[in-house]
Amino acid sequence: KKTEAFGTHGYPSFFIRQAFDCWSDGLLVAKKAGEVAGYVLQVPSSATKGDAWVLSLAVSKSAQGCGLGKKLLETAIENAKQYKRLLLTV
Repeated sequence: KKTEAFGTHGYPSFFIRQAFDCWSDGLLVAKKAGEVAGYVLQVPSSATKGDAWVLSLAVSKSAQGCGLGKKLLETAIENAKQYKRLLLTV
């Protein structure tokens, strides 16, 4: 399924597992009927204190068009209130 949203540019499964181990508070996963429908990965910056990064956001094709990506990003923004800045990498 990772190739559905990102093609060959998607993170490998082991990275997502490591991201969960390292930044479980910043990995938000949305499910629909027991299947992963989308996720957002937000991590604190190691270079600049007070910054956090949205490293990845994806929504499966079957869940697109119903506001799930917007909700994931809004939740990431709300969860980032402890940071001075939330940055996005694309």
